[in-house]
Amino acid sequence: MAIFLVLSLVYVSFKAIAYMLKMDVKRVFITLGYAFAPLMIVGSLSHILEFFFIEYYSNLVNGFSQAFSLGIWVEPLAKRGEPWLAVFRAFPFIAGFWSLYILWKRVNLLTQEKRLIVYLLASLLPVVYILLSLITLIVMMLFPPHHHHH
Repeated sequence: MAIFLVLSLVYVSFKAIAYMLKMDVKRVFITLGYAFAPLMIVGSLSHILEFFFIEYYSNLVNGFSQAFSLGIWVEPLAKRGEPWLAVFRAFPFIAGFWSLYILWKRVNLLTQEKRLIVYLLASLLPVVYILLSLITLIVMMLFPPHHHHH
């Protein structure tokens, strides 16, 4: 569903921009597509880093220990729900706003006179990403989990 949403938002907005500027969609995509890199790179860091401390580190060390009979056993570096892990929830917002900044700069390469409307159309994906991140954060604060896995 996420892939369908992303591809749909990008295709529809870039197609509209190409039509408005009387350009090829490929040129619009090649020019503006770079602006979406932070969404994937920086945005995914929130998941990667949080799960590194909760699960990946201990799985990696314990797996190597078991594979090579080292006799080492380590616990995860953090438990799910620890307050300091909330710092990683800022990454999607950093990614979204960084993407919007790059997009503003890249729109200059396509047009000057229709810059604002092109920017607004092209920024559909980062804005939806930021809004989804914000809604997720609000829901997590309003409805904290009451179950614990042991």
